[in-house]
Amino acid sequence: MKLLIFASRRLGRLLLTIFLISTIVFFVIRIIPGDPALVVAGMDATQEAIASIRAKLGTDQPLPVQYLQWLWKVVRFDFGESLISGQPVIKLVFQRFPLTLSLAVLGILISIVIAIPLGVLSAVKRWSFWDYSGMAFSQIGMAIPSFWLGIMLLLIFAVKIQIFPLFGSGSIVHLILPAISLGIARAAIILRLTRASMIEELSKEYVITARAKGLTETRSEKRPSSRHYDHRDPAGLYARRSDHHRAGLFSSRAGALVSDRDLPTGFPTDSRGGCFCGHHLLPDQFHG
Repeated sequence: MKLLIFASRRLGRLLLTIFLISTIVFFVIRIIPGDPALVVAGMDATQEAIASIRAKLGTDQPLPVQYLQWLWKVVRFDFGESLISGQPVIKLVFQRFPLTLSLAVLGILISIVIAIPLGVLSAVKRWSFWDYSGMAFSQIGMAIPSFWLGIMLLLIFAVKIQIFPLFGSGSIVHLILPAISLGIARAAIILRLTRASMIEELSKEYVITARAKGLTETRSEKRPSSRHYDHRDPAGLYARRSDHHRAGLFSSRAGALVSDRDLPTGFPTDSRGGCFCGHHLLPDQFHG
């Protein structure tokens, strides 16, 4: 019963956070200078044509009315239609979501495979070669921008050496370079979290007592590393697909839908907020 109440509270906070993020994004988009009707109609459009487009988009209504209409559509999962292709936004999102999901999962796997073993080793072998190597990797990984690393990987392994393809997304081979550029940045943060959590656990009394009773170093170090270190990762998970020309969920801003007011500016931002909140909700359920 307590677990159900805890999960309900967390879910309520999640929904409230997404609602607040969506509301802020809505008003910011409407307040910033610019008229989407002028962009759609073009420079040579008549005032009648512009007014007709405004009526179609609903931007001729007062801001509170626009907000209520938008909120009612969101509740019904109606995100409108693309101003460029004319297709429903939700359909375009589902077309891009599988690629985004696969790239995100692959990036997480790469970051975990690199960060957790190296972080544990850095904590166990403090002030050794492994510790200094792990800290150097973490510092470099956090300092290098993901988009720059992605471009360098393309130049080296797709242009110069030509091991991996430069364009496309037909197979897992196309995802390796962008997943590495994504995973390195996350691995740098996870490594520091793992190392700090392991050092904290290894200095606690139950570990010292276990060692005093004759438990080997390997067994006393395994238990805190696998059960007590903080699994929650505060970093966001958003790949740099535009550098690799992948049509992902959050790459529409730089793609063909650059002028679409509904999809590239509103929905991806709300999706980032939702993914970020969901990314913290699941670890909290297990950690709590």
